[in-house]
Amino acid sequence: MRFALLQNSLSLLQNRLAPQIRESASRWASYSTAASEQSIRRPESPAPTIPDTPGSALAQDPTSADAWNSRYVVHILANRNNTIATLAKRDDGKVICIGTAGLCGLRKAARGTSDAGYLAVLKMTELAAKKLGEDELKRASYHLKLKMFGPGREQAFRALQSVGWRISQITDVTPVRHGGSRPPKKRNL
Repeated sequence: MRFALLQNSLSLLQNRLAPQIRESASRWASYSTAASEQSIRRPESPAPTIPDTPGSALAQDPTSADAWNSRYVVHILANRNNTIATLAKRDDGKVICIGTAGLCGLRKAARGTSDAGYLAVLKMTELAAKKLGEDELKRASYHLKLKMFGPGREQAFRALQSVGWRISQITDVTPVRHGGSRPPKKRNL
């Protein structure tokens, strides 16, 4: 069942990112054919600018490669019993804010529902908007790291999309055992 959930979530993500991948592939293909036919060099990218400035890559062209260098990492831990969303800086890993189903007022079994995952991410985005400001959050791009296969996993991803945050990269960091620890001995009946 976990493998099926992983396949479903990966196929959803691939369908969402497929147009961007095709566009960048066709752009590089046109560069390579032009370079081979006319024996010219590929265009060099301009010097990197700070993303906050008005002349930055984010302000000029949101589809450029410089614009998709994510500044923040969103960690979503979706257990069977709870969903925890954390926003951290990418460079030093400092946590900016945390949103959980318990912070939204849900208790006991209600924390293990899909609605709890949605509410946890919305709570995290509200807290982040208070700390960093709406403009900063809308301009930045995010690296999304999903862990475990709880009921709030898909809804947490949908909540990030509904808020309008730009997700540049998605990674599944669910721990997978390779052999694992030694199982308990067989029962003697």
